Amino acid sequence: MIGLPEEQYLRAHPTPEQVLLLVEVGQSSLRYDAGMKLRAYARRGVCEYWIVDLAHQRIEVYREPQGERYVAHLTFERGAVVAPLAFPDEPIAVDDVLPPRA
Repeated sequence: MIGLPEEQYLRAHPTPEQVLLLVEVGQSSLRYDAGMKLRAYARRGVCEYWIVDLAHQRIEVYREPQGERYVAHLTFERGAVVAPLAFPDEPIAVDDVLPPRA
């Protein structure tokens, strides 16, 4: 979170409006991350939610929360780049997020 003094985290969790990007990294928790957590974040209005899917070597991007779902769902594989909505001029290579190939 940008712009919030560290002391504020001691008093309260950030509000959805303060969360610029929420990222989960999962392998065995993918069903939970893309199910219950996704619905909870959408319901609360978190504007952008990424799941770094280690099992399938990709990043799932969810944007535009509406009710308990996200209207936009994009998938980025190795070799692709993705930029958070909050920082459109700061692309991130999927390969830089995923662990090196064995």
